[in-house]
Amino acid sequence: MLRSHIKSATDAYGLEHELQAFAHHTLGLSENLSIQGVANKLATAYPNLDEARLRTLLGRLDAALYGNEQPFMIDDWKRDFEQVLHKLSFRRPRKTAKSINDELPELNPGHPGYGSDEVPRTRNAPQESVKLRRS
Repeated sequence: MLRSHIKSATDAYGLEHELQAFAHHTLGLSENLSIQGVANKLATAYPNLDEARLRTLLGRLDAALYGNEQPFMIDDWKRDFEQVLHKLSFRRPRKTAKSINDELPELNPGHPGYGSDEVPRTRNAPQESVKLRRS
């Protein structure tokens, strides 16, 4: 999917859009994340990626987007990017950059015993606590 979209892009802005769309749909990131932000998340989500080469390529793309005077050779960039992607299968990674647990609120923060190893006994039991055993 990413490879075909990158191949169809005709300029730096099209490449930026395709990378951001991929990061949004595959990793659940913001649709308007910066190119450097996409690089960071891709490197985290796909540890087999050649991170230094990826950052170099995305740095060249970023420079083309924001006023670098040098011409942007899109065909060369696409070829180099394809080589970075060559060994990867871009399915949803097993561990995304942000786990679902990072988004969940804390449960029962006001409950007695919250955050400790002690759990209060039931209403009819004496008011002492019981230590939990960890296995």
